[in-house]
Amino acid sequence: MPPRLAIPKAFFEKSDVWGARACVRLLGVPLVLITSLPLLASISPWLALAAIAPLGIAISKTTLLVHEAVHGHLFRTPWLNGLIGRVGGWWTAVDFVAFDALHRQHHARVGAEGDPQRLDYAVLHGATRAQLAWHLLRPLIGWNVRHMATLVRQRMRMKRAPWVALGEVSGLVTVQAGFALLATAGGQTPWLALIFPTAAATVGLFMSQIRGFCEHVPMPGEAPGRRLRSHTSNPVERQFLHYMNYNYHGEHHRFPRVPSRNLPALSRWLEQQGQPMERSASYLATLTARWRAAPTGARA
Repeated sequence: MPPRLAIPKAFFEKSDVWGARACVRLLGVPLVLITSLPLLASISPWLALAAIAPLGIAISKTTLLVHEAVHGHLFRTPWLNGLIGRVGGWWTAVDFVAFDALHRQHHARVGAEGDPQRLDYAVLHGATRAQLAWHLLRPLIGWNVRHMATLVRQRMRMKRAPWVALGEVSGLVTVQAGFALLATAGGQTPWLALIFPTAAATVGLFMSQIRGFCEHVPMPGEAPGRRLRSHTSNPVERQFLHYMNYNYHGEHHRFPRVPSRNLPALSRWLEQQGQPMERSASYLATLTARWRAAPTGARA
């Protein structure tokens, strides 16, 4: 274990401007795409279907807003973080309260038994290239929707006042019903209501799994416990995989109380202290390295 560091207080400062900008970007882009579906369908149904990919990417990135709210990093005011976290959850069909509890378990037990995110990366010891490809690509056929049961089970274990639970469910239903009305131009083109859930259940979960895999997957021969990896950002991957400095994932796990806006500065400071985090050149570089390290034949 590296020696304990005294983190400068400046790294813990939050910014309402940062939070507001993130909300506009991460809530606005999916909303614009959903609203544009009737226009795209009027030009060609194939254009509306093609929107599944960018909409799924946008949904995946909107879950990062929920993540930031769980940590209380978006705004200086705690209740505002909770409100936006719930709104982000309604946007992405993620139960904010259940996700909050599960994400805390992830931070406490990353890589170990009891880590709810191990499904993304910890079942691949000795996996062949074929098995690795199946693991990474199967979300595109909706395979990972079954993992949503983890959120449902977590919610069922939590004791909440009935009126609180009703309010949270009502928010989700209202937002998703509003999306359906926007996507279908008020019900004029009903099949367009399927675009959003299809995007979320396929491309959205695929992008989220790619992130989790790259951040935590051990290479063959490495111990699976507490594997943390950051990635150098580039203009291409930033459009698909991350936002709000989420690529500084190792720094985030080591110092989860530091708001994401300050992670680049924290990373530079850690290097100056002689304690840099492991950093991959890109998400693609991590995927390529893990692929090359995997055996081509049957698992021993």
